[in-house]
Amino acid sequence: MPFKETVKKEIDVVVHGQTITFRLVKYMVLLLLAFALYFWKGGRITGVVFLILIIVSLVAHFFFRWKTDGWTKSWGLYKKITHRQE
Repeated sequence: MPFKETVKKEIDVVVHGQTITFRLVKYMVLLLLAFALYFWKGGRITGVVFLILIIVSLVAHFFFRWKTDGWTKSWGLYKKITHRQE
């Protein structure tokens, strides 16, 4: 698959892979965690924790991408998304 198509597919998965409700709850929890951690341990620790969370989320993304053959089949909790063709 050409690079341009791969990037489009990845963006589609990122945009349509979670429901609005899930995203809202996820970001509320992350903001609450950020504020609590900042006031408890300061900005440096908050930055380190969020850097670790970003790395873990990227590893999870690429792990699921690998296990689903590039988002083409269901695996575990992931259910195949019908991608839009433009």
